[in-house]
Amino acid sequence: MRYLKVRRVGLILLAVGVLCGVLVVGNGSRQSVPRTRIQSGTAWLPSASAGQLTLVDGVADRVAARVPVAGGRRALTAAQAPGAGFALDRASGELIRVDEITRQQRRTIVPGAVRLISVEQGLVVVGRDGFSVLDPGSLVVREHQRTPGRIDDITVDALGRPWMLDRAAGDLSWFTSGVRRHRPAPATAMLVTVEGAPVLLDPSTGVAELLNPATGEPTRTWRLDTRPGDAVLASGGSHLSVVSGSTLRICSPELAQCSSTVEIGGPGSELGVPVQAGDHVFVPDYGIGQVSIVDVAAMRITHRRPLFDGRHRFDLVVADGIVFYNDPDGERSGVISPDGRISVITKYDSEQLAAGELVAGVPDPVGRSGQGTVASVSRPAVSGSGVGPGSEAVAPEPLSISVTPHDRASVGEELVLAALGPPLTAVHWDFGDGAVGEGVTVQHRWDRVGTFPIRASAVSMSGGARYDATASVVIDLPGAPPGVAGISVEPPKPVIGQRAHVSADITGGTPDRRSWSIVGPKGTEVTSDAAEFDHAFAEAGRYTVTLSMAAGSQVVRSSVSLQVDAGRVVGWGQHATIPPEAQSGVIAISAGTNHSLALKADGTLIAWGDNTWNQVTIPSEAQHDVIAMSAGEQHNLVLKSDGTVIAWGQYMNGPQDVVIARPARTGVKALSAAPYFDMALKSDGTVVAWGGGDPGQYVDGNMPIPEEAKTGVVGIAGIAGRLFALKPDGTLYSWRSRMWEFAASSGLVDVVERDVLDFRPGDHTTVLRRDGSVISVDKNFLELPQEVPPPGRRDIVAIGQGLALKADGTVIAWGSGPNLVPVNLRALRIDGSQSCGLAIT
Repeated sequence: MRYLKVRRVGLILLAVGVLCGVLVVGNGSRQSVPRTRIQSGTAWLPSASAGQLTLVDGVADRVAARVPVAGGRRALTAAQAPGAGFALDRASGELIRVDEITRQQRRTIVPGAVRLISVEQGLVVVGRDGFSVLDPGSLVVREHQRTPGRIDDITVDALGRPWMLDRAAGDLSWFTSGVRRHRPAPATAMLVTVEGAPVLLDPSTGVAELLNPATGEPTRTWRLDTRPGDAVLASGGSHLSVVSGSTLRICSPELAQCSSTVEIGGPGSELGVPVQAGDHVFVPDYGIGQVSIVDVAAMRITHRRPLFDGRHRFDLVVADGIVFYNDPDGERSGVISPDGRISVITKYDSEQLAAGELVAGVPDPVGRSGQGTVASVSRPAVSGSGVGPGSEAVAPEPLSISVTPHDRASVGEELVLAALGPPLTAVHWDFGDGAVGEGVTVQHRWDRVGTFPIRASAVSMSGGARYDATASVVIDLPGAPPGVAGISVEPPKPVIGQRAHVSADITGGTPDRRSWSIVGPKGTEVTSDAAEFDHAFAEAGRYTVTLSMAAGSQVVRSSVSLQVDAGRVVGWGQHATIPPEAQSGVIAISAGTNHSLALKADGTLIAWGDNTWNQVTIPSEAQHDVIAMSAGEQHNLVLKSDGTVIAWGQYMNGPQDVVIARPARTGVKALSAAPYFDMALKSDGTVVAWGGGDPGQYVDGNMPIPEEAKTGVVGIAGIAGRLFALKPDGTLYSWRSRMWEFAASSGLVDVVERDVLDFRPGDHTTVLRRDGSVISVDKNFLELPQEVPPPGRRDIVAIGQGLALKADGTVIAWGSGPNLVPVNLRALRIDGSQSCGLAIT
C-alpha cells in the first residue's frame, strides 16, 4: 500500500530590521561577522565515515581542503556561511565551525539539535522545542524562540519572518517582530518559500496556497493536480517545484497555476526533493542513483545522468549557482552542470580509511566552549569605561552574558553561560560558588540553594581590550513549585493599536492552572488563562502585566510594568503640520524632501506635505496592508504584506511616472526612493537599481551594480549623486551616478566607513557605528569632527539625517537641516531629511 510521504525541504531564518529605506541586519556591536569568503563556487560537504568536512571547489572541480571534525561513523549535517563551514554531529549535539582560510575550529555542544542551516544573519539550530540563531563566528546565541509543539518544517519569508509547521498539532505558526502568530493547518501540509513568500501545500487535497505574510491567510489558491496516494515532495526558490509520484511540475504562485507534468521516474525509481539552479531543476532518483535535469522554460528533460551504481542515497547542494552532489556516508562527490556534464570529485581515499591510515580524529580546536544549549539571552549591565577623542568618556564595546535556558534552576541542574560581545580570544568565568571556568561558552551546576553572582572577564581579538560583565542566577531545591523566571512583552514598547505578544519563562514544576491580567489606566483591560497570548492596547499609559500560577495550595504571582505610548508623530521644519490620523498608532515614519509618510500598526499608510507630483495622493492599493515604505524627493515606494511593491509620483527628471523594475516585483525586503532612481534589496542579499533617465532607460533593473555590492548586502540607500550598500561586516560602500553614466567598476567604489550599524546619506552623511558612536562625513567621506555636537556622538541607538536618538528618548539635531527640535521631546523613533524632522512619541 502506497502512503503519503512528507519531507521537510529548506530551512532558512532571517532577522531583519527596516529603517526608512535603509535595511540593517544584526544586533550592533554585539554582532560578530565572519570575514567574506575568498573562494566562490565552493561547498562544504560532510563525510560521515571519515568524520570529515571537505571544501569542494565547483569551478576548478577539485578538493580545496579536507578537515577532520569528528570521529568516524558519525551522523554529520553540514552548512556554510561566508568564510566558514559548519558540521553538526547529530548524535552528540556537537557543533563545529571551520574557518575557510585558517582551518581553525571553534566548537560548542547543542544538546537535542536535529537540524542546521546557515543564513545571512546567522546559524540556525533547530531543537526539540524551538530554534535559535547563533553567531556564525563565535557560536553564541543571538536569538531564541520556543514553540509549543514540534517543528516539522521551518522557512522564512522575504522580510525575515520564520514560519513553522507542527503537523501533529495541525498548527502553522510564524513570528513577526518576535511575536508568535498561528493558524490551523492540515496534518499533511508542507511549507516552502517561493520568491520570499510562504506557500502552504496540502498533498491530500492537491491544493496550494500563497499566504499573506501579515495574517497567514491565503491570497491565492490553486490546484496542484497531485494524484491520491502518491509520495509528494516540494521545494521553493524562484518558483515552486512539485514532485508527485513519478512526475514533476513547476508552479507559479504569482499566476496561481502550474505547468504541464514531466515524467521523471520509472521502474525502480525513488525520487527525492528537487533543487533549483538558474533555469533548470535537478531531480534526484535514489532508487537508481541518477539525476534528471529539467529545462524549466521548455518543461522537458534535457539530460539523465547516473551518479552511482544502483540504489544510493545522496544529497544535492546548490552554492553560488553551482549544483554539487554528495554521498554523505562515503568518499564520492562532484558537480552537475546544466549541460549534463558530471565531474567526479573524491573527498578522501577510502582504502586509506579502511587501513586506518586516514586520521579521522579531532585536532585541538580554537575556543572550545564545552557543553552548551540554545536559549534566550539576558543582557545585564556592563562595567568598564574608556577615554575617547577630546577626553570624553567612552563606554567600550559592550559585553553581556546569556544564561540558558533561564536564570533560575534547581540544585544540580546544568545551565549554559555565553559571553556576548565583540570577537573574544579568552573569557574567564567566576560562578559565585567558588568555581571558575574558561571559554566563550561554558556550562555549570550549582550544588546548593542560593542567589549566585556571575562574572565574565574577557579579552577582545582586536587590540586586546578587556571587558567585564555580571549576571546572577537563583538556585532552588529540586521539585520546587513552579516559578516565573521572567515575563516577556514583545515589542517591549508598544504603541496604541500595536499587537504585543505576552509570554513567561516558567521554572520548577508544571502549574495546575494559570491566569493572566493586564491592568491599565482604566482598570483591568484583559484576562487570559492561555500559556501565551496577543493583545493590542487601546490607549497610552502605564500597564501592569501579572501572571498568577497555582500548584496545589501554593500560588505564585509575578508582574512587570510597561509603558504604552500613543504612537503620535511630531514634526519640525517643513511640512510639520501632522494630519489627525497620525496622532496615534504609528509604528514607522519616513521623511522625504517635501513630504512625509507614516505607517500605522494596522498597516494603514498616511502621507502629507507637498503634492505637486501627486506624491501624497496614495493610490488605493497602497493604503492598507503596508509593512515598509520609503519617501523620496517627489515619489514614494511601499512594500505590502503580500510582497507587492508599489510606486507613485515622479522622478525629478520626469515627466514620466515612476516604475517598478521586474526584478524588484517579488522577493523584496527593503526599498529606497532616491530623486532620480530607486533601489531594492532582495531577500537573497542582492541589489536591484532602476530609474528615470531617458524613457525606458534602466527600467528593467539593469542599472550597473559594482562587484562589492552585488551580493550579501544588508542595507541600501540612494541620493541624487550616489548609491550606498552596507555589508554584514559593517563596511559601507558607495559609488557615483553621473547623469546615468554610472561608475560601477570596482576602482571607483568608495569605502565610506567601517564598523557601521546604520547610515543616512545626504550632502553630509550621518553614520551610526556599532559601538553607538555617530559621525558626519562630507561628500568625499572625510569626517567632520565638529559637526555632530558632543551629546550626539556617543550612546546613540538610532539616527536620521542630521539627527541622533539616545536611549532615554532625547533627540539631538545638527547641520543645515531643521535642527530646532521641540522642547522636552522624548521619542521612540526618528527620521529626518534636509527639510524636516520626524519623531514618534
